[in-house]
Amino acid sequence: MAYRLLAIDLDGTLLTRHKRILPRTRQALDAAADLGCRVVIATGRSFAVARYFCDGLTLSAPQITYNGAVIYDPAQSRDLCQYLVPPAYVKPGVDFFMEADVPVALFTPQTLYLDRRIPHPQAWLPGRSGVLERIPDVRCVAAQPCIKVVGHSDPLTIATVRPFAVERFGHALYVTQTSSELLELLHPEVSKGAALRRIAHMLGIARDEVIAFGDSHNDLDMLEFAGMGVAMGNASAEVKALADLITDSNEDDGIATALERLGVI
Repeated sequence: MAYRLLAIDLDGTLLTRHKRILPRTRQALDAAADLGCRVVIATGRSFAVARYFCDGLTLSAPQITYNGAVIYDPAQSRDLCQYLVPPAYVKPGVDFFMEADVPVALFTPQTLYLDRRIPHPQAWLPGRSGVLERIPDVRCVAAQPCIKVVGHSDPLTIATVRPFAVERFGHALYVTQTSSELLELLHPEVSKGAALRRIAHMLGIARDEVIAFGDSHNDLDMLEFAGMGVAMGNASAEVKALADLITDSNEDDGIATALERLGVI
């Protein structure tokens, strides 16, 4: 099989725990790009943050950002599409997390509003890759256009709250867990898999020509869409159960290993 598109999750997949791309992985992606593969970063973050971490990688294809709520085209420096949370569900989403005593982050197209209780705010927008405001009560900005509402807490709390979020909003919103500490509410038509399907169609690439790499719940439908879904060695059990291939961890050049094993490079 000749693969033409690589869709790669960022945190926990492409990046190590120190938020670095390992040299062997970078070399493997450069080699794949030289052979004609399009590289798509598929992240819950903005493109500015992805670009900050992926500086030097060839990212000419449309990119999946905000878990698919925004598809960004680096070649034209603009959003190709943007799906906002339906206004009627923004404040209820914020209220849901507040009532569960879960600090909230609210992403608008211009600004990230962060509950003051959330630690390490610089980790959300490193390298001045956006506008961040820390506020005491996110409910006061819930009337603004919203890309996503995010709850941030310890893994046990997020695991406990997630089924209640699905029960409350699953009929009207996309509810996804992007890490052990983050639970997100987005437009109902949004997901990494849906965005990957759109990008493959734009580029005239068949799903059998796509490899997707991921480690977390929000990567599931992306791996399911791809002709080859690859779970990292550090992936959650549910991701590994769905994957076509399990590779090494993000700390051990799992992407490079898989590309070599699959004959991409």
